[in-house]
Amino acid sequence: MKVMLVTALASVVLIFGFSQFSFGNDVDTSEEVEIEEEVISEEELEAKEKAEKNVEVVEEETEELVEEELVEVEATEAVVEIEETEESKDENLTDVEKAIKRLKEYLEIENDEEIHIEVDHEENGKYYIQVFDIEIVNGVGHTVTRGWYIVDKETGKVESVL
Repeated sequence: MKVMLVTALASVVLIFGFSQFSFGNDVDTSEEVEIEEEVISEEELEAKEKAEKNVEVVEEETEELVEEELVEVEATEAVVEIEETEESKDENLTDVEKAIKRLKEYLEIENDEEIHIEVDHEENGKYYIQVFDIEIVNGVGHTVTRGWYIVDKETGKVESVL
C-alpha cells in the first residue's frame, strides 16, 4: 500500500489589486508555487519515523553527556583549586613545620592534639623527631615516647628509628 505525502497541497495565488494606489490602473501580480509530491511505501515511512526518533534519542543522550562532562570539569577544577590552596599554605611553612606536618600525615595523627611532637635536632639534612604523650601519675607528669622518627628535609621521606 502506498502512502502519499503531499508537502504542498495547493498552489498559492497572490493577487494584489493596486487599483486604488495606482490612479485607476489595475495591476495584477500572481505567483504560483509548485506542488511537490513524494510517494513512499509504508516501510519507508516507518523507517523514516524510526530514524527521526533515533535522532531525538541521540540528541538527548548527547545533551546529558555534555551536562555530566561539565559537572566533572567543575568538580575537577574545584579539587585543583583546593590542592593549589593547600600547596600555597605549605609554601608559607618553615622546613620544621613541613617536617612535622609530613610526620603527622605518615602517622595519620593530623588532628590529634593530645599527641606531642618535638624536633630534637637536625643532622645532615634530616630532622630527628620524638613523638610522645604526657601522662600525669600521682600528680607528676612524665613523657611516654611513642617513637622516634627521621624526616628527610628534601624528600619528606619518614623513617622510624625505633
